[in-house]
Amino acid sequence: MLFRFRLFVLVCSLAIAAGNNVVAVEIFYDFEGAETDFVIDKRTTDGSQDGQIFQNVYPDDNFDPAFGSESALFDIPDPGVAVPPYSTLEIPDSTLGTDFALTLAAFIKNDEDPQNFTRAFSSYAGTGPVSTERVLLDFDSRGSSIPGIRAIIGNTQVTTVEPPAGMSDPGYHHYAMTVEPTVDGGNVVVYFNGVEVASGSVPAGYSNIQNIRLGEDPHDIGGSANEQLIGNIDEVLMLERALSPTDIAALAGGAAVSSVVTPMASERAVYYSFEGDSGTTVTDSFTVDGSQDGIAHEIAMVDTEAANARLGSASFATQDPRVGNPDVLHSVVETGPLGVMGPQFTISAVINPLGAGHSGNAFSRVLSTYGGGGSTAGRFILDFNLNAAEETDAIRLFLPDGTRLNSTTVPQIGVNQTLTAVYDYGEVKLYLDGVEIASASVEATSMDFGDFALRLGEDIGGGVNENFLGNMDDVLIIQQALSEQQVADLHTSGGAALLATLPDPTLDGDYNDDGVINLADYVVWRNNLGSSTSLPNDSTPGVDEGDYTVWKLNFGLSNNLSSSTSTTGVPEPNSVLLLTGAAVLLRGFWRRVRQFTAVG
Repeated sequence: MLFRFRLFVLVCSLAIAAGNNVVAVEIFYDFEGAETDFVIDKRTTDGSQDGQIFQNVYPDDNFDPAFGSESALFDIPDPGVAVPPYSTLEIPDSTLGTDFALTLAAFIKNDEDPQNFTRAFSSYAGTGPVSTERVLLDFDSRGSSIPGIRAIIGNTQVTTVEPPAGMSDPGYHHYAMTVEPTVDGGNVVVYFNGVEVASGSVPAGYSNIQNIRLGEDPHDIGGSANEQLIGNIDEVLMLERALSPTDIAALAGGAAVSSVVTPMASERAVYYSFEGDSGTTVTDSFTVDGSQDGIAHEIAMVDTEAANARLGSASFATQDPRVGNPDVLHSVVETGPLGVMGPQFTISAVINPLGAGHSGNAFSRVLSTYGGGGSTAGRFILDFNLNAAEETDAIRLFLPDGTRLNSTTVPQIGVNQTLTAVYDYGEVKLYLDGVEIASASVEATSMDFGDFALRLGEDIGGGVNENFLGNMDDVLIIQQALSEQQVADLHTSGGAALLATLPDPTLDGDYNDDGVINLADYVVWRNNLGSSTSLPNDSTPGVDEGDYTVWKLNFGLSNNLSSSTSTTGVPEPNSVLLLTGAAVLLRGFWRRVRQFTAVG
């Protein structure tokens, strides 16, 4: 009986795993009759896919809608919210006079790469040129935005040729920069883990007019690009003197700053070891009056976990400022995850841009599940660049499986235009106003958009500004691959008219025609393998292995319009046979149980 009980548990587990259905989400926003805080989804009826409005989106704008009487206007976000509240550690009274001498050094453990690069030290304003009056030291371990490490003094950049060896390794690394005044200006040296990796000279006349921060820019005059350090900092030194290479090597080797540096009375010196500190209290070990104690901003505080420190038992942590902060920085409409769309779907939106994207990026997001951080793996983006140069990417499509489609066709300002993407068993096409502008053939897959929220007008994370500004209409996402004629009709007549003409949805692989693709459809396929008669919902003649592939790619999908999504693995033929055999054993098990009960 124990063996039979275990078998029973196994069979139940397999049956449950095979029984989960994946229900894709379909959406249609035409913005007709939309509320002020939400956009009503006309494709579902339970309100679960209604879009929530953040910042300045007006869903009842009646100026030149593409279809109907209203469209959604995505306007500039409130100025007071456009600049993110970044997590930083500020060094008070760290402005510096003309042609200063300087050493900046710290151990930094970067836990998450931002989209571009990470600020170590910065007094950069956050927008425009760095100017001759700012200081900056940042890094990019991937070498995609800058070639490794960069120092900027006097608006002159000193960079490594490539990321130094070991820079992408996890854990702490020591970053340092020295500036030594010369007759003609200053000599800048950049160090990584105690080794000189770059040097250069800057013209005379440089200075620093803003307090230096660790972890991000001060953003004192604007800007919203995200170079936030998310991680830990230890053994911070600011010294109004250029240390020697020997001293820098000693610091990188793990010597405490206080054992290497003895400040002179005539120079400013700041040393944060974080030992004995807690919360937002950061004590300067080189002064006694508290004038140089560090100032923590946003979600930045002393970390007393010894395991997170480089030296001693404490460090300083700069955390993601979006954690626990419900403020959305850009004008967007947000809805829930799309889930598994399967091997066929269409995504479309009418755009009427008022202008180009943010000057620091140029791209404008139409639809996105991208969360920032550089990698688009597993994410979805549809965007455009009104300022794209000739023969460069003007319209882009990123799909979760890594497929990327680009077009050099540039959209227009002030004109309603329909962007449409169609995926049909690995055939990907991009359309503008019903005309194909790009295509690709890739391996067919059951496209999984994951459990990431979908936004209209911007990404779901990151601080870089790609906010779409303008009007948007007839946003349509359906689990069907539209034909070229249907795409053209969508452009000319709109989503409501197209949906009214579409036949009732059918599912490829639904061989028993019950609206759900599950093991029962496999049984139908298996029992008819080799037959010359086509199965239900199968346009190809006969029954062959290709029909199994179709079933596999669509396994778990349902044609019910619902907001619920779940995922499960697709059984291979051997797994299906195991389940079938297990089901037989289960029937036998229950027969023996009834017999045992009757005898007992």
